[in-house]
Amino acid sequence: MHRLLTRTEGWPAGLQLAALRLQDRTDTSGFIDRFTGADWHIVSYLCDEVLDVQTPRIREFLLVTSVLNRICAPLCDALTQRADGEELIGEIHRANLFLIPLDDERRWFRYHHLFGDLLRHELMLHDPGQPAVLHKRAAEWYAANGDAAEAIAHAIASADFSLSRQLIAEHWRRPFNAGQVETVRMWLDALPPEAVAADASLSAARVWTALDMGRLEEAGAALDAAEASGQPDAHLAVLRALHMYKSGDVGAARRRLGEIPPQAPWSDDPFVATVHRLVEGISWMWLGDFARARELLIEAARRAEADGNRLGYIYAQGCRALLAVSRGDLPLADTLVLDAESVIERTLSDLHFVAMFPRLAAARLGIQRGEWAAAVRAAAAAVELGRRGAGQVELAAALLTAAAARRTCPPPVPGGGPDQAEVAPGTGSDPRALLAEARGVLRHCPDPGPVVAGWLTDEQRAESVQARQDGLIEPLTDRELTILRLLPAPTPQRELASALFVTPNTLRTHLRAIYRKLGAESRDDAVIKARERGLL
Repeated sequence: MHRLLTRTEGWPAGLQLAALRLQDRTDTSGFIDRFTGADWHIVSYLCDEVLDVQTPRIREFLLVTSVLNRICAPLCDALTQRADGEELIGEIHRANLFLIPLDDERRWFRYHHLFGDLLRHELMLHDPGQPAVLHKRAAEWYAANGDAAEAIAHAIASADFSLSRQLIAEHWRRPFNAGQVETVRMWLDALPPEAVAADASLSAARVWTALDMGRLEEAGAALDAAEASGQPDAHLAVLRALHMYKSGDVGAARRRLGEIPPQAPWSDDPFVATVHRLVEGISWMWLGDFARARELLIEAARRAEADGNRLGYIYAQGCRALLAVSRGDLPLADTLVLDAESVIERTLSDLHFVAMFPRLAAARLGIQRGEWAAAVRAAAAAVELGRRGAGQVELAAALLTAAAARRTCPPPVPGGGPDQAEVAPGTGSDPRALLAEARGVLRHCPDPGPVVAGWLTDEQRAESVQARQDGLIEPLTDRELTILRLLPAPTPQRELASALFVTPNTLRTHLRAIYRKLGAESRDDAVIKARERGLL
C-alpha cells in the first residue's frame, strides 16, 4: 500500500483506479511498477476529466513542458518560445492541475508523476519528433544558466550527440572530482564510442572512470584508442603513467612522469597538474624515497584544495599520513587523517576508493600504538574500499596491513567488552588468507617497489614464526617474541627491563606469560623449548 501511495502521490482518484485495476491480479508488485500515466485507465480518466477540457493554449503549454523534470517561467519560455510562462504557471497552479511547488518562493514546480507521464505519452502520440527538439532547447537553457548536469541530461535525451559531446567534455571533471564516477560513466556511455575516442577530453574521462572503478583492461583499451586516433596529449600521457602505476609497475610510472617536461602544455591545467604531482609523489612513496614523496604530496594537496578536487585532496592527505607513520611522526599522522576524514564526511567520497588511504594510515597508527580494535576496523575498511578501484600495490598494502592488524591483535577474552567483540574472528579475518591474497596480487605487479615488498617480507616472516607456535596453549605476542630473543644472552632481568623501556614488574609479567605458553619452568627451559620450535 505504501508503494502505491507513493506512486499516486496520494491522489484519491488515482488510488481508486489502481485499486480497481489490482482486483484479481496476482502480480501486484509488478503492476504497481507499471502503473504510469500511460496506463489506459489513467489516460482515459485524465484525458476526459482534465486534459481535454483545457483551452488550446493551456493544453499546448502542458504538453510542451512535460519533458521537464521541473519547471520555472524562464525555462518554460525557452521551450514554448513565448513569454507567458509565469502567467500560465500561475493559472495552472490556481486551477489545481497537478502542479506541485518545489520551493517557498513558488519559482520552481513539477507535475504530479502520473499526470506528467500522461502528458509525455500524449506528446509522443501528437508529435513523435517534438520531444527531441524540446530537450535540446532545455539543454541550451540549462547550459546558459549554469546547471551542467541538467543540460547534459537533456542533451542526451535530445539525441544531439554534437551538443552532448561538447557539454560532457566541458563539464565532466567537477562531478568526477566529487566522486560521482557512475554519473560520468553514464554520460559517456550515451555517446558513440568513436566520438569519445576522437575527443581528448572525453577519452581522458573514459580512462578516468575505468581506472577509478578498477577496470584496468578497459582503461588500457581506451588509452590505446585515444592515442591511435589523435595527436599526442599531455593529459593522456599522465593517464598512461597512472595506468602503469595502478597496474603495479610503480617504477615505470615514475619514469614516464619524469619524461614529461616541467613546462608541459598541462602546466596551466590545475586538474592535470595535480594528478601529475600526486601520482609522482605516491610512486616515490612506494619506491622508498620519502623525502621526494613528501614534497610532491604537499604540493598535490595544495593544488587539489585550490582547484576543489576533493578526491585528489583526500588521496594526497591520506598518503602524507602514511608517510608520517613511517617516519614515526604519529601526531602529524593523526592530524592528516582527521583532515582527510573531515573532507570525506562532507562529500560522497566515503564510497570512493581514495577514502582507503586515511583508513590505511589510521590502521598502521593503531598497530604502532597497540590500539588493536581501531587498527582492525580501519584496516578492514581500507581493504573494502581498496577493492572498489585502488591500484594493485595499494590493494596489497591494505591486505598486508589487515593481516598485520589481525595477527598482532590479542585474542578476545570472555567479557572483554565491545572493542574485543569488534575484532573477534569473522569472514575475511584470517591473517593467513589476507597474506595469501596480497602475495597473489603482488605476484602480478611488474615493479611494486621496495616498501610494500618489505611489508610482504615482514608478514611472511611473522607467518612463519606463527606457524612454529602451532600447538602452544596460546601464540606469543610480538612483544613476547622480542623478549624471547633476548633471553639466551646472560643479561640480568633488571638490565633487560631497562633495555626494553619497561619496569622490572612488567618484564616479569611478560616472562611468566612466555613460560606458560611454552610450557617452560625457567628462563633456560624457555630458551631450550623455543629453540626446539625454531623460534630462536
